[in-house]
Amino acid sequence: GTGNPYVTTDYPAVQRALELRADAILAAKNGTDGIYTSDPRHNPDAQRYRNVEYNSVIRRNLRALDQSAVLLARDHELPIHVFNFDEPGLMYRICDGEDVGTLISSAPDELVETEREQHTMRVAVPAD
Repeated sequence: GTGNPYVTTDYPAVQRALELRADAILAAKNGTDGIYTSDPRHNPDAQRYRNVEYNSVIRRNLRALDQSAVLLARDHELPIHVFNFDEPGLMYRICDGEDVGTLISSAPDELVETEREQHTMRVAVPAD
């Protein structure tokens, strides 16, 4: 923590990243591999966001990070990549461009396709 009551480490992390002129923040979280449409521990149909727009995080109260940190990052267009701290090697995989975790940025919201959708062949059927 920061040693200050009621202050998470999220906001100071964004402040420091801005001071350093970092290109992005890698936000390691315990027990979650990204941001979901709802709590995946209670909803088996919850889907992980691949990308989620800053304002969507605030508007939907997604609680992945401290909202003040998300607002500060938004105001400075600083992307935040949320990933699972418990899984070794994820920082390297993110830096290599692998689709893990969730990117909070100005890009439009995008959900990860379900496993079933990833393996479904899409075909065009000609009209009669």
